Amino acid sequence: MLQTALFVLKIFSAVLAGVFGAIGTVKEFRGEDGEVTRWGKVALIGVVVSSITAVSTQFIQELIDQQSAKKSTERIELQVENQRKILERMVTQGEQSQSILSTLERSLTKFSAISASAFIELPDNVELIGQFEQELLAEYSAFVKAGTAYGGPVYASRTSHDGIEAISVSAFGGLYPQSGKSNSLGWLLESLSLEAAFYKEPRADADLVAMRWSGEGQPDLQIGFTIEDLPNLSYELEGSKFNILQSNTSDSQFWDSSGEIISLSDLAGAQVYFYLSASGMSGMQPDVASVFWDGVRDSVLETVVLRIDEIDLWFRDAQLREFQADNGVTVWTATLPETLTEIFESHVR
Repeated sequence: MLQTALFVLKIFSAVLAGVFGAIGTVKEFRGEDGEVTRWGKVALIGVVVSSITAVSTQFIQELIDQQSAKKSTERIELQVENQRKILERMVTQGEQSQSILSTLERSLTKFSAISASAFIELPDNVELIGQFEQELLAEYSAFVKAGTAYGGPVYASRTSHDGIEAISVSAFGGLYPQSGKSNSLGWLLESLSLEAAFYKEPRADADLVAMRWSGEGQPDLQIGFTIEDLPNLSYELEGSKFNILQSNTSDSQFWDSSGEIISLSDLAGAQVYFYLSASGMSGMQPDVASVFWDGVRDSVLETVVLRIDEIDLWFRDAQLREFQADNGVTVWTATLPETLTEIFESHVR
């Protein structure tokens, strides 16, 4: 509509200018007396009409330009909105694809076997260890006098240029403590076991209750380990300390899982807890049990190596923080890095 009006006015203005231009060439606009002639008055009216036409043309042109700009803006806004919706759909599809890939990856890398090795320092408890320590040192003196570091129930397990630093006791020799009714050390060696619990989101110490985790603090993955064989028993000569190295297995049928931690990728940013417990103590006399539980409570977990399928994750004493749960059980915890790459850098040899 405005375009038509503008076209008519432009034609009219051009015709008007041509007509009055032609009149001006053949007619006089003033007479000999200086008065405006009839053709001069017509020319003045033409100038006024032409001016009005020019102003109207400019006004209509401005309206057309404004409408055109508005339509262009609306068209651009519509294009931007369409692009935004397309991007949102792409992001949503990308997130869905990532979720599918993540689920697929978790399924493909799902835990199938978890075992553990634990290096544990036994407590300096005279009632628990005193008599055995005397027997061990006597045997050690005997093989030192014989000039050999190997053979028999006791052998040198670590040496340096200064001599023998640690000795070990063969689990198959007659000196190795047995779990008789009155041998609390034998019970400890055979029954001390490792428990592990994993939380996808780290928890405050006060929220945790060890010895079969339960309630609101129930872990996302809980594993109880069983000793494969009698642990290696060694004795540090300089510090007079007993250490054991356990090899532990677990049965996936008895893993307690919430489904949040089922694969290696789920361990990123997770928190792991270890504590020492005991199993298989039937037949233990009450007085031995008291000493035995003191031994469990006072033992120190120094290093744990979790073997998850074919990957060994090391948790050394410097990476483990020790605290006591509300029920008095000693717990060792570590928070894993936020990415698998960082986990492998810090926990895999």
